[in-house]
Amino acid sequence: MTNDRPLDVLYVLRSYPERSQTFVIDEISMMRERGWNVAVVHLEEPKDRYTDHPVEGRLIPFPQPGAPTATTSVRRLRKLGRLARLWARRFMRRPANTLRATLLAAASARRYGIAHVLHALAIADVVPRDVRRVHAHFAWESASIALLVAELLGAPFSVTVHGNDLYDQRFDLERKLRRAQPVITTCDYFRRELAAIEPSVSVAVVPLPVDPQRFERSSAWRHDPFTIVSVGRLVEKKGYADLVSAMELVHREVPGARCIIGGDGPLREELEAQVVALGLDDVVAFRGSLSHESVRELMETGTVFAAPFVVARNGDRDAMPVVLKEAMSLRMPIVSTMEVGVPELVDDTMGRLVPPHEPAALADAIIELARMPAEKLRAMGDAGRDRVLSGYTPAVTLPRIERLFGLVAD
Repeated sequence: MTNDRPLDVLYVLRSYPERSQTFVIDEISMMRERGWNVAVVHLEEPKDRYTDHPVEGRLIPFPQPGAPTATTSVRRLRKLGRLARLWARRFMRRPANTLRATLLAAASARRYGIAHVLHALAIADVVPRDVRRVHAHFAWESASIALLVAELLGAPFSVTVHGNDLYDQRFDLERKLRRAQPVITTCDYFRRELAAIEPSVSVAVVPLPVDPQRFERSSAWRHDPFTIVSVGRLVEKKGYADLVSAMELVHREVPGARCIIGGDGPLREELEAQVVALGLDDVVAFRGSLSHESVRELMETGTVFAAPFVVARNGDRDAMPVVLKEAMSLRMPIVSTMEVGVPELVDDTMGRLVPPHEPAALADAIIELARMPAEKLRAMGDAGRDRVLSGYTPAVTLPRIERLFGLVAD
């Protein structure tokens, strides 16, 4: 970020850089690599800070020196006198915008609408006056604040909706959808969901991409021992309880088969207890939190990739997860579920999809692949990489984002 040039995009995020949101870090990193002047303001420190990202960590230290951060924005709210001066200064610069932002906040469906405008004032005070766009990932509180920041700065507001923001901690969504220019989401499934919530809004679908060069195999694909690999947070929507149950059946039919799960989360102890109860200590292993490079290395040890996604009891769900595309880019056959956006990505030429919450069906699919000739599995892996190359790379998606952001002509 330079001080003598307008910002092309100001990202307002809840936390950054968050390890579980590598797709957000990737987008920002690639926008910077393509020459756009991008800054990030985050409202809180990440729970799992990601400082070893292969691109972002190399380009810009965390936090970027001189860039807006939680320290320079949120902490300013502690002094009411400071806030009054911020409001007055902003009003002198842009009276109409400041009044509109304040009225928007006051009309919020939530009682802390005024707190949102105070956050927005603090953020607007530490960014350049000229900002071409304010963008939020996830339609949560950060999007409510981003909308007000955009109003204060006289810039367009846009938001990318990822799915769990439709079902978890959702509030004031309709108004954000109506005011966003544009609304972006990551798969057609969520486009239909958004259209049902707010039919007047046009929603652009831009899938989250993967870099096929970062996810190209560096070692030969392995058929023996037959190894199921999965990577994800250990939370309900990932369906790992079903995968562990399925491995009890797989172990009986495919001697020597094993399953390795990378990632951490609140269900780890519960899942490890399930493994012990089923007598699968030598069959299922958990590797814990992994770096970007370690994810690729773990995937390369596998024969197939399993992703048994489900809809959680609170409605939370995945869309078209990046980890599936990473595995496909590494030429891994896929076993997943007919859930959310997965059927838009994976078909029978690339693996198998089964109904969610059916461990027996999941086991049958894994056993079917285990009994296939290696040549057929290799063909599935090749088809998966071809699918990624055809529509899920930065070369395809980033120009679309640039057009939607108004940075380049349509």
